[in-house]
Amino acid sequence: MVDEKTGVVFSRYGLSFFRRRLSFVLDKLLVKKKQQFVELLDDPQFVDRFCYNMSVPVAELFRDPAYWRLMKKIIPQRYSDKINVWFPDISSGEELYGLLIILSQLGLLDKAAINVQHSSQAGLDAIASGIVTPKMDEINRSNFERTQMTGSFDDYFAKSDFDCKINADLMRNVTFEKKWFLNDVSETKYDLIFFRNNSLLFGKELQDDVFAFLHTRLNANGLLSIGIKDSLPASAKTLYALLNADEQVYMKN
Repeated sequence: MVDEKTGVVFSRYGLSFFRRRLSFVLDKLLVKKKQQFVELLDDPQFVDRFCYNMSVPVAELFRDPAYWRLMKKIIPQRYSDKINVWFPDISSGEELYGLLIILSQLGLLDKAAINVQHSSQAGLDAIASGIVTPKMDEINRSNFERTQMTGSFDDYFAKSDFDCKINADLMRNVTFEKKWFLNDVSETKYDLIFFRNNSLLFGKELQDDVFAFLHTRLNANGLLSIGIKDSLPASAKTLYALLNADEQVYMKN
């Protein structure tokens, strides 16, 4: 029933993760009884909030600075003309904002087309707002420096007493779609797909299907970033060539 109402195959997620996250989300949404949950699944607004909260957000900008230093080298080497980027299962905006800053510094922002997908409108709205958590400011600034960026962190963000927001102009080539990525039937191809540590939440069979699907959406020699905590399933080993082992970046075979 949850899969049908949300459009997300939560039944194929890792069981331990799903149980933990479901318990957390239901507590947060003040759902106390199973029958109450079943009835609320007929409410589109509740379903949207449910999907939003089932996502596990990234807490910091430029998480794993060594990865972003690698991207600073790889992107201009491979994509001097144009670059088509996909965030198929984004949970929060930090990964997107980090890429936008790097593209801006490389002079490639207007050569990029970036598609962002989330299973909830609430998630998309939060990402499109450009707001990052003020309490992470010290870590975000440290990661900015460790990524060996030029200029100042403040060149890219407007900070107030209440929030810190990325400059809106950096988002000018980003499109947002409310969609769970495996339901995307378009034939759009991408040069770079960000999927860092996403599949850790999935069961094995879903992992197999996901990496096979992502392969079909990459251009020839396109790159897939899966994150340093993740690994390709055995079924996908022939689909991708390892480009960088330390940062788990793969190229389409």
